[in-house]
Amino acid sequence: MTVRAFGGLLALGALLASCGGGRSPADASTADAQLQSEAGVDGGQGDQGGPVDQGGSGTLDGNVSGPPPPPEWLPPPGVTAEPGWRESTVPVCSRYVGRPYKSLVWGDSRGVFLMVATSNNVFAGDQYPSGWSLLLNEGSGWSEVLEYYDAGFSSAPYRWAGFDGAPLWVLHNSCMIRAVDVDEVACLLPAPFAGNAIWIYARYAPDALVYVQSPDLPNGHASLRRFVQGSEPETLVEDYRTLGTMGATSLWSDGTTIVFAHGAGITVRDGAGTVHPPVPLPAPFDSPLEVAGPADAWYTDGATATHLGHYDGTAEWTTLQLPAPACPEESATFIRDTYESAGTLWVLRRKSLYRWKAGELTTVLDWDCDTPQQLDTIGGSPGADEVYVVLLDPAFEDYQCGGSFILWSDGVTTRRF
Repeated sequence: MTVRAFGGLLALGALLASCGGGRSPADASTADAQLQSEAGVDGGQGDQGGPVDQGGSGTLDGNVSGPPPPPEWLPPPGVTAEPGWRESTVPVCSRYVGRPYKSLVWGDSRGVFLMVATSNNVFAGDQYPSGWSLLLNEGSGWSEVLEYYDAGFSSAPYRWAGFDGAPLWVLHNSCMIRAVDVDEVACLLPAPFAGNAIWIYARYAPDALVYVQSPDLPNGHASLRRFVQGSEPETLVEDYRTLGTMGATSLWSDGTTIVFAHGAGITVRDGAGTVHPPVPLPAPFDSPLEVAGPADAWYTDGATATHLGHYDGTAEWTTLQLPAPACPEESATFIRDTYESAGTLWVLRRKSLYRWKAGELTTVLDWDCDTPQQLDTIGGSPGADEVYVVLLDPAFEDYQCGGSFILWSDGVTTRRF
């Protein structure tokens, strides 16, 4: 699996790193104590693994009335409202409501992880506090694994790295790598400076990650590093700028070879540390989406994408034309997210979902501009022919469980998770 950090997220990450709620833990235990504190939200458990209570109006922060129960949800076209996945029949419910900030979803052989975060500002008059919940569904229902309450601005983790069967690694500005399992949370790599953050990265083993770290305050430049659990990070390239891949938004590694996909080509750093000249990009491709090896990369032609291009190690790229979305607004043509597994690529726009499989590109969802819901992010389980899509419904933001919904799709059927 390849995990990406798009340019907008990099800017957002820098902002969060600089102001992220004022949290710069002195050590790992302090960081974990902060994250394991109760949210102060009546109707939910504050400790790891606690069930998410969906009933009761409750109170928030001791003095703010809790949100009312939600009305019946009417799904957008092409989506079945009745929820279901394995033996799970109850929709996900986050304790935090209000303006959505960021969602992440990823699955493996254990189940599906979902992060839901809100970005409310009580100092500006928003009714509910910000916070984020990390939830897990192992096939029988949702439970909360980790949560964090923020009385002011949200400081949610905006990246994570998964590996099948291993603890999920949450990348955050208060602890750069935090291992989250079903019943255990541990800070593996505290941030040496409050402004540190991990940019692009690739987890190539249960206990190992290659990543680009934002500048340390003393030296002022980013670096390429390798982290193996139980050891100090190893610096592979002191000044990341020397690689000529500053625009890279996707990174892949098998622990020896490192591949960067960026706007000027595909650059490979081999096991000996030699950086090879970048593979040139044919017109019109200039924006990387996914990279899964030295001879496996997906690109598109800028922000308002009309084409997809696939590099397979040969000079002849596979070129696909994306259908025009039913909503012609420019914002609806942007590619928000992608997910690739087992040779299948899923492409997410604000109101459209596509699947490329066995050489065929199909439209899974496509909504007009009047549809109030929008698609936010996509993930899946490696090797499984299914994906999980976060949908945002603004009409439900101020009700219990919030406006973040999750969908399941196999490309033929799409339903509420």
